[in-house]
Amino acid sequence: MSCATPVALSWVGKQGRFCLAEDCYQLGPLGPAWRVVQRHEGEIGFFNAELGGVIQSNAACRQDVEAAPLQSLLDHLLVGYTDRRVRSAETVPLVERDALRTVLDVKLDGVPMVLDLYVFKRNGCLFDLSFAAAPEGYARGAVDFQRFVGGFASRPARS
Repeated sequence: MSCATPVALSWVGKQGRFCLAEDCYQLGPLGPAWRVVQRHEGEIGFFNAELGGVIQSNAACRQDVEAAPLQSLLDHLLVGYTDRRVRSAETVPLVERDALRTVLDVKLDGVPMVLDLYVFKRNGCLFDLSFAAAPEGYARGAVDFQRFVGGFASRPARS
């Protein structure tokens, strides 16, 4: 998604949402152990030191996004990971669209990790929501990630 047009992102932390032009997207609540570590263009990232986990939301808006299949967009996210083993893959509804959710055991530079990924398209933008953690921290962090994903909703910028 590095070839995408940069997206102006504003983060309203107290309301748990980010805004892209005229649309804002609500994020589900994360507990106090999660702190913002990345805010750049269409991306927001949170880190939990106790779990060694990262939760991210990324948006890329561009003209050709509707033509790309969700599987190819997911494959792009997995570049650099090795020893991939899919735990589950399913299409689920998310903000009135189909989202591809995939949970995988992977290695990054030989280090085992679990990835939980959602990829979907909405209004000319591609979104990916991701959770990455060490295998021993995944189950505890997965609850937070599901709350984060479950709270993801579109909101008008003025509300």
